Amino acid sequence: EIEELLRPMAEECCTHRPFCHLLLNAYMRVLFSKMIRAVLDTGNVDRRTLLSERIKEYIDRNYTEPLTVATLSDLCFYNTAYVGRTFHKRYGITMKKYIRDKRMQYAHELLREGELSVEEVACRVGYSNRTRFYHCFREAFGISPGEMRKRYRAP
Repeated sequence: EIEELLRPMAEECCTHRPFCHLLLNAYMRVLFSKMIRAVLDTGNVDRRTLLSERIKEYIDRNYTEPLTVATLSDLCFYNTAYVGRTFHKRYGITMKKYIRDKRMQYAHELLREGELSVEEVACRVGYSNRTRFYHCFREAFGISPGEMRKRYRAP
């Protein structure tokens, strides 16, 4: 099955026809989901545990990108509610909160380093909306990003 997907993908890469990037993206999603399902079908391993671990690994590598529960569910071709419940059951936290916490940890590190403006930090950690970033940061740390930066600059 994997080989059957790879052949048309390779052909599509060589032709550069209109909308080839959309077709390649769709092939990659199918390939990714088949690979996950193949791993999930291996013997004694609990499918839900493995699914949750794979999603967590994906989040850990891509949390600065636009991620939602829906996009993550689409990537592995599972129902959004099922993926959300499975992740929460495994880790005791919602995927949305896990993504936000990862972003806030990284934002904290960037603010401590002090090289980027608060707006640049917001963009770097995956927020296109500055107001949303400020709200999430204050909710996570109890102070604004600017106040956090001042704490690290103070002697």
